[in-house]
Amino acid sequence: MRLPRKPALAVLAVGLLLTACSAPSGPSTDAEGSDPGQATSSPSAPAPSSTAPSSTAPSSAPPSSTPPSAAAPAPTDAVEVAITVRDGRVQGSVQTAKVRAGQTVKVSATLDTADSIHVHGYDKTIELTPNQTGSTTFVADVKGVFDIETHESELLVARLNVS
Repeated sequence: MRLPRKPALAVLAVGLLLTACSAPSGPSTDAEGSDPGQATSSPSAPAPSSTAPSSTAPSSAPPSSTPPSAAAPAPTDAVEVAITVRDGRVQGSVQTAKVRAGQTVKVSATLDTADSIHVHGYDKTIELTPNQTGSTTFVADVKGVFDIETHESELLVARLNVS
């Protein structure tokens, strides 16, 4: 079945009418202060840019001797959290690993008893055999502060701070 052309023309006319009705009314000037009697560009054509970048303008940023990536680790740099537990105590202090969202995190742990380590917020678990190192690796894509604990003794062994 073939549709007559008149309905298509009517739809086009209504569209043009709606476009014309949405234009501001009354005398006005454009952003460059032009006379309203001058020709204007059609609504579908992009307006010409009046601010072209100057190749001779001085840079507002001072020159830097170190690249921006040297100041802070890139999100793809891996962060390792190494945990050792002996006689029910974390060796050294309970560390807080600061990580940027998107970085890879490797948590490795060695315990002198059979237990497991759990990374809250990421639902990662490391099953551990006494005196054997186990690990898990994941991308830190959830922001917040997350405890890393043993399951059996619920010992806080580290924290993960993702920003």
